[in-house]
Amino acid sequence: MKLKKKWILVPFALFLLFYSYRVYFWGDIEKYGLQEGINAIGDTAISWFCGYLLYRFNDRYAVFKRFFHLPSLLIIILASFALYTYHLIVYMAFSRLDADFESWFNAVCFQLLDSVAMIITGALVHIIVRYHSDRLKLQANIEALTLARNQAELNFLKSRIDPHFIFNGLNNIYHEVEAGNEKARTRILQFSDIMRYHLHHAEKDKVDADTELKYTRSFVNFQFARMSDFLDLEQEFEVEDAKAEIEPFLLLPFLENAFKFCVPKNNLKGKIRLQLNFTSQLLDFKLSNTYDPQTMEKLKGNGFGLKNVIKRLKLVYGDKYELSIKDDKLSHVYYCHLKVLL
Repeated sequence: MKLKKKWILVPFALFLLFYSYRVYFWGDIEKYGLQEGINAIGDTAISWFCGYLLYRFNDRYAVFKRFFHLPSLLIIILASFALYTYHLIVYMAFSRLDADFESWFNAVCFQLLDSVAMIITGALVHIIVRYHSDRLKLQANIEALTLARNQAELNFLKSRIDPHFIFNGLNNIYHEVEAGNEKARTRILQFSDIMRYHLHHAEKDKVDADTELKYTRSFVNFQFARMSDFLDLEQEFEVEDAKAEIEPFLLLPFLENAFKFCVPKNNLKGKIRLQLNFTSQLLDFKLSNTYDPQTMEKLKGNGFGLKNVIKRLKLVYGDKYELSIKDDKLSHVYYCHLKVLL
C-alpha cells in the first residue's frame, strides 16, 4: 500500500524546519552540517512518534471518557527526555560536549528550546495532520453511507406494502385461530413484532437498546419455534442501559446465518448459543452455531448479507468495532463475536 504524499511531505517539511533552526543556531554549515542534519533527523522522528502516541491515546481512551491531560503530559516529558539523550549522544559522537558547552547544554532554558519545544512542535504537526486526515475519511464515509441509505430507501419504497394492510391481515388471522392454539397465536404475534420493527425502523439512523433487544428476541423465538424439534437454543440477554443507541439491523445477518446453517447431523440436534449485552458504551454480541459441512455447501449463498453488514460497520463505526468470525472445522462450530463502541 502506497503512503499518501502528505505522510512523506509533512515530516520532510518538519525536518527542514528543524534543520533550518539548527543551521541558524550553530551556523558554519560546512563544519557542522552533518551534525545539524543528524540532530534534525532525531528531532523529526521522536517528535513525530510522540504525536502519534498522543493521537492514539486520545483516540482510544476518549471513547471511554478516561482521557486525562496528565498521561499526555507524561508522554511529552518522556519524549523530551528521549530527545535530550539523543542530542547528548550526537554531541558526544562529534566531540562537541566540552566543559563550557556541557553546562549550557544542561541548562533548563536551553533544553526547553532544544528538546521540549521540538517535541511539542512536531507532535502538534502530527496531530493536526491526523485530524485533517480523519475529517476527510469521515466525510467520505458519510457520503458513501448517505448514498447507500438513499438507495436502500428507494428500494424499500418501491417494494413497500401499506403497513395497515399487513397488520390488519395479521390481526384477522390471529382472531381466526382457535383460542386453544396458543402456539400459533404466539407465532403470529412474534411475526407481527418482526414486521413492525422492519416497517418502523428501517429508515432510522439509530434505535435504542431496548427496541433492538425486543426485535432480537422476537426474531430468535420465531425462528426457534419452527426448528425446536431439531435445535437446542441457549440465549442470554442483558441490557444495562436501555437508552444506548445502535445502527438498526446490524445483528440480523448473523442471526439469519446461524438459523440457516444450524441443521441436525447424525440424528443429533443442532445447537445455537446467543449472548447479547448492552451497556452505555458497548454492544457485546456473541453467537455460535453447529453446522453440517455437506448441508452448508448446499445452502451456502454469495455471502451478500455478511459483506453488507461489514461494510455498514466500517462506514458507521470506523475503527470503533471489532468483528471476529471463526470456523472450527474440527468440531463444526461457527463462532461470531462483535463488539461495538457506542
